[in-house]
Amino acid sequence: MHTRVVTPAALQRDPLAIFNFHVAGPKIRIRNIGVRGAKEPELTELRTVVRDLVALEYSRRSLHTFVEHVLKPVYLKHGYLKATFSDPQATVVKKPSDENLVDVTIDILPGKQYMWAGLQWSGATVFPIETLNQFIHLRSGHPANIIRFELELMDIGELYIRRGYVASDIVAVPQIDDNNSMVRYQVRIKEGTVYRVGRLQIEGLNSRRTAQVSEKLKLRSGDVYDQRYFDTESILRNWSFGWRVNIELTRNDEEKIVDIMLRFQK
Repeated sequence: MHTRVVTPAALQRDPLAIFNFHVAGPKIRIRNIGVRGAKEPELTELRTVVRDLVALEYSRRSLHTFVEHVLKPVYLKHGYLKATFSDPQATVVKKPSDENLVDVTIDILPGKQYMWAGLQWSGATVFPIETLNQFIHLRSGHPANIIRFELELMDIGELYIRRGYVASDIVAVPQIDDNNSMVRYQVRIKEGTVYRVGRLQIEGLNSRRTAQVSEKLKLRSGDVYDQRYFDTESILRNWSFGWRVNIELTRNDEEKIVDIMLRFQK
């Protein structure tokens, strides 16, 4: 199952360019990160998340990941869907014999704050629209919290998975009203086909214990496959005889089945 929320910024060329900063020799660590252009309430949140990067080893990749997956979500939560970040600027502040320390500065351009204007569904036939709407808690006229929206769509994806639609695809595409600073999303669902349990094999146990595991599973070939069945860590722990259990799941998109292999090891 795939769930994707497309933000307006993602529809444009990525404005973020990581600066080319290299010091040969000792490792580089981040001492401070300065964020310019931020205001409350985002500023308080940024101060909190920035602490996670301070004192870590510096690399262009880690800083890029930090901006994309930590800083940007702070603004997406508050409806700043087109927020951009300047090229990070680094300054060497100390050069002890074993490492270099740098201060990093990032400028933030929040842009417009967009309000939620609702959504429109297409492609949904398995569940009534009323059922799907119960998962969405954003309210019209309030900041478009896209992070929450994405999590809610993931919950809807889990709903499909429980019915065997493990190859379903959910894509949310924004429809922007820049004049009124509003955003509405078109949610397109490709439900696909129900998958069923294919071969169910148990290896590593004697015949008696194999029979016990098979009975406990209450899962048979031909049953509708629920991907969450093996997601819970405790599903086998209470009756695995103290052995390690490796679970191998093989999806066959041609036959619309999932083969299950349970390997028990001491």
